[in-house]
Amino acid sequence: MLEKSNYFFINGTPIYTPDAPFPFAFGHLQASAGRALSGRTRKKTARWGVRSFQNVLYSNMTIQEFYEMYQLFMQESEFFNFTFYDPSVKLLNTVSCYCNHVDGKLMEIEGDGLIKNVSFTLVEE
Repeated sequence: MLEKSNYFFINGTPIYTPDAPFPFAFGHLQASAGRALSGRTRKKTARWGVRSFQNVLYSNMTIQEFYEMYQLFMQESEFFNFTFYDPSVKLLNTVSCYCNHVDGKLMEIEGDGLIKNVSFTLVEE
């Protein structure tokens, strides 16, 4: 059974500690992009410095643990507050996020069940 984290929360609720390393990236949201007749790429940036937490990974989860996490990540309100340890400021940081991808492989349905390689992808609002 997985343990709850002291460094990762959704709306103040601790989530299970993800496997290390915990990947996150900064990027830009593009409003539009395309090519001009000259062949040069043109783009308009809607927002700079958007965080994405790609493949928040769990090697093994029971079916119960998976659905508990799924309900936290895929809320009706769509957006949620995600608190994480930010190594750049060495403090807990909270951002508004949404989950745009969930993946895993169902290995066993007997007993507690087992899902391997579960990943959640979060993007800052």
